[in-house]
Amino acid sequence: RALAVMAATLTNVTSKAAASAITTSSSTTTSVAAKIMASPKPVGVKELSISFLLVGLVAAILRHPTLSGKKGTTGLSSKLSNRLLVAAGRCTLQLSFLGGFVIQQLFVKTQDNPLLVISWIAFIALVGAHESYSRMSSSSSSSLEGLSSVYPTLHHHVRVAFLVGVTSVLTIAIKFILKLTSPWYDARYLIPMSGMILGNMISSNSLLLQSLIKEFIHHKDIIEYYYLAYGASYMEASRSAIFSSIELSLVPIINNLSVVGIVHLPGMMTGQILAGQSPRAASMYQILILFWIAASVGFSVLTMTGLFVRKGIFDLHNHALKSSSTKVSGYLAQEEKINDKKVTKEKSRFFSLLHFWVKRRTKTATKDKITEHPSTPPPVIVDAKTLSSTSGITSNANSKHMKPLKLQVRNVIVHRDNSDIAAGNNDDGHVDSSQTLPPPLSVSFDLHSGEIIGIKGKTGVGKTRLLRRLARLDYDREENSDCLLSPSNNMMSLNGINCSEMYAPKWRRDICLVSQDRMNFSIDSNISTPRKFHQYLLSLDTQQQEKLKHSQYQEEEHQLFSSPEQIASQWNLPSDAFDKSWSTLSGGEAQRASLAIAMSLQPQVLLLDEPTSACDEETTLKIEKSIKEYIYWASTVGEEGEEKKEEVMDESTMQISKHAEMTNGKAVVLVTHSTEQLERICTQYLHLPS
Repeated sequence: RALAVMAATLTNVTSKAAASAITTSSSTTTSVAAKIMASPKPVGVKELSISFLLVGLVAAILRHPTLSGKKGTTGLSSKLSNRLLVAAGRCTLQLSFLGGFVIQQLFVKTQDNPLLVISWIAFIALVGAHESYSRMSSSSSSSLEGLSSVYPTLHHHVRVAFLVGVTSVLTIAIKFILKLTSPWYDARYLIPMSGMILGNMISSNSLLLQSLIKEFIHHKDIIEYYYLAYGASYMEASRSAIFSSIELSLVPIINNLSVVGIVHLPGMMTGQILAGQSPRAASMYQILILFWIAASVGFSVLTMTGLFVRKGIFDLHNHALKSSSTKVSGYLAQEEKINDKKVTKEKSRFFSLLHFWVKRRTKTATKDKITEHPSTPPPVIVDAKTLSSTSGITSNANSKHMKPLKLQVRNVIVHRDNSDIAAGNNDDGHVDSSQTLPPPLSVSFDLHSGEIIGIKGKTGVGKTRLLRRLARLDYDREENSDCLLSPSNNMMSLNGINCSEMYAPKWRRDICLVSQDRMNFSIDSNISTPRKFHQYLLSLDTQQQEKLKHSQYQEEEHQLFSSPEQIASQWNLPSDAFDKSWSTLSGGEAQRASLAIAMSLQPQVLLLDEPTSACDEETTLKIEKSIKEYIYWASTVGEEGEEKKEEVMDESTMQISKHAEMTNGKAVVLVTHSTEQLERICTQYLHLPS
């Protein structure tokens, strides 16, 4: 009985304790919820001042002599300290004005006026675009000097990208996600959303532009000489640069999505919780905003990339970089630069719009005036001359069997803007009229199958520029391209087909330029070794089409040049060199590997820019022999008249068989400083005057 009484008493006590605990827990939960949902503590001038002092403390530490140098001097750290304080001050003024006046008025006055909300969003989008462009300009000012002449609409395209990014996402959010109907332009939603979206777009687009400029301006030689020159289209040549730039611009938003909610609490979610919003509701809104930010950044980045590549730096007709196009006159570029400097010093921000309008109206008249500069010399006509030599290669005029015409060039203008001479201006920006540019060249020649034309002249006279014009890497914007003029004027044709009728990458696949410059291939893992570079070239559309078109012909007649390793082995280059990084190869090894790769692709015409400049005499002779064998792979006529496919080079005398008849021979344009090499293998030559 005692035990039963004790058990009953214990049960009663336990029940009361449990009820009390539940009541206490419930009241505690209610209290916590009430605290969470309570209004935030008001923030006044005192709280803002204390917080600003924390920023001032950081600025003071940056001014310490340990970082800024000697006391009293203005170093980089002092400038950084000033920038931090100015930015903090701007933040205070802008947000105080924005929250206390602008947005407050917009909330009141936009009930029946959607135009105000749309105008505000457009305004902050343009301001964000300007800020993004300014950040890029400050970090890439040296690159923009050359870019502005060929891409003057860059800042306009940045604005377009910002507007596309914010309007596309906001339209979808209003229509299908938030489903705002009364009214659809509710400022409480659109203004905060657009502000957060545009704030993230500034950083991403700045990173994108900096990367695009680095890839296409600083590394333009790689794009031209090792992508475009081998038959790549503008998209194939820029794909790697585009991908790396987009990847860099999206890294911040990807990192933000990855660590949000774990490493940091987003600002919007924190603000909503402090304002009394439920944490669950705040987190859902934050997820929506992050998704919208990611989408808008992606849309703006893709839009900016497309405009940059297609409308900015590439000439889509020639599949060439605009930044590499030849100036019509050195004085034209020179005087435009001087005028821009003078105007920049004199004009104010208030008159910038008026100046732009006047400049556009007077641009044509100014161009005509400068083009007629009295110091601009007329073109020098350069024609090919037959070279009498003991090379065993006869010119077309003396050959027994007429050789097919391979490359015909008529009056192609080559402008020479030697930087040392073209500068011609003093420190005050005055043009020294006594220093004139070298006269442009008007080049004409006929190159037949089995012939090698040499180009000689002093350094800087335009030999490489001529090769670039033949490869259509350079074009004259005043002439609108060598290919688009009448046959009686400027013209280039290959196998009787005018270059205007040929796809530009196909033209370069058949007329391949091999540069003498050694590039840093380590920036692109796709071409980091000679073997990878060769495999990449074989994957190009033009190379694939040529392989399908002539697969049977190549297997039967051109087996000798199917492998670059086999070609290079004749020049004492081991096959394992093709698996080494370009940076570890010597100058001669890299030169031989590049030439072997080009010959293995079987172009109709090889444009060789000093192909043996880094080789010794013995290797040079072996390379010359391979070049002769390359252009004379032909058919010989047998006793019964049937054609027999065989090599037509006499190994002992290096002479060409008398019965050789060129059916599908190749040709070479060779730039060299060696008179002996010119006499050994060339049938004709061009002498470019200085």
